Amino acid sequence: MAKQKNFQEIVAVQKELGWDLLRNENRRLKVNGEEIGILGGENWGEFSKFPKYGKMDLTVKNTNDLPVKLLLSHDPTHWRAQILPQYPQIDVMFSGHTHGMQCGVQTNNFQWSPIEYIYKEWAGL
Repeated sequence: MAKQKNFQEIVAVQKELGWDLLRNENRRLKVNGEEIGILGGENWGEFSKFPKYGKMDLTVKNTNDLPVKLLLSHDPTHWRAQILPQYPQIDVMFSGHTHGMQCGVQTNNFQWSPIEYIYKEWAGL
């Protein structure tokens, strides 16, 4: 119950800050007569020990007519595991991060973290 209350408080604070959280839903963005879809799914990860809250059927609802669909999804594994095979109409996905096991090495020409042995996409593109 405490976890649910905390989550509701986080959502309320984000709303107060002016953020429009997309929780398995979408918005249409229209500029100069052209329209694209911004789709936002809740957390869904292939290897995650956390529950899969993402519901893509709701996220893509009523977007068939949109020529471009941009998906926001926290875990980059969502792209290869579910989006590519089941939702090819989505053009690109922007995701959060896998935390890199909270450590890594980065210089101008080199980047490494032990997380690369688990996740294909773990830093940057």
